[in-house]
Amino acid sequence: MFLSPDQVLISYGTKIVEDTSKYSVTQISTNKYKLQVKNIQPSDQGIYRCLSRRQPTRKIVLSLVESTSILEFGSTGDLQVTEGDDGRFYCNVTGYPRPNITWYYTRDSDSPDQLSMFYISVKLEKTGPELILKDTQKSMAGKYSCMADNGYPPFSSLDMFLSVDFSPVISLPNTHVGQILERDVILECTVQAEPFPEVFWSHEGKRIPSDGERVYIDVYQDTVDTMTLSLNIRDLTKEDLGIYTCSASNDIGTSVKHLKLYGKYVYIIYPYTINAHCLFLIFKTIRYFYHVSL
Repeated sequence: MFLSPDQVLISYGTKIVEDTSKYSVTQISTNKYKLQVKNIQPSDQGIYRCLSRRQPTRKIVLSLVESTSILEFGSTGDLQVTEGDDGRFYCNVTGYPRPNITWYYTRDSDSPDQLSMFYISVKLEKTGPELILKDTQKSMAGKYSCMADNGYPPFSSLDMFLSVDFSPVISLPNTHVGQILERDVILECTVQAEPFPEVFWSHEGKRIPSDGERVYIDVYQDTVDTMTLSLNIRDLTKEDLGIYTCSASNDIGTSVKHLKLYGKYVYIIYPYTINAHCLFLIFKTIRYFYHVSL
């Protein structure tokens, strides 16, 4: 006779008493019987007993082991949030014994060519299937990896990506730029934003076309979310001087920064002969150009 861990009679000889779909008993020899448990579940674990009138009771321990698995169904997947909002990742993990879950974070690459970068993953203090990110900032964007391990290989992992949308942030190398007339000058403006913003330069409130001949704009992609707008002005004229504005806007917000372009002095040294024995240098300042004071 076989008894279940709950002390319920399973069989008498080869005859199944409890559940014919769950158990089967085969007689191997005169005093040997084999119990087969089908479709094993965690509830089937425990001590099974084989009872015999002629031999001592035998105990068989059934322990269930299931390697870890992370199911996409029920897991959150990639996440896109607006800066300042909370984010939540969840891993739907199976396995027995219950797996230990560890989270790792890999920051977004600072290069447009992400394949050329080396990534460093940081182990987070948070454990368990759920990861809550409070007050998300743009610096928190990147890859979040959920890793599950219960000591029985193979372990499982799932990568999920966080994208943080944020309002444009503009920076200017200089807020005052001076140049001599009839020379070239470049004004630069760096914009960081997600999603990709609309960007442009304007002069005294008038938008500057990007494809002009004498005045034109070059755009450089610095990183995955940062660009530089270079405003090129050839043969600077008096009309080019004044206030320039760099503007950027996306679905999250708008940002502007101003700079002043002014004309510079030029100094020319003229030699004068006072007499045959002495030579003096007299400095004469000639204002070739219009000057806008700081």
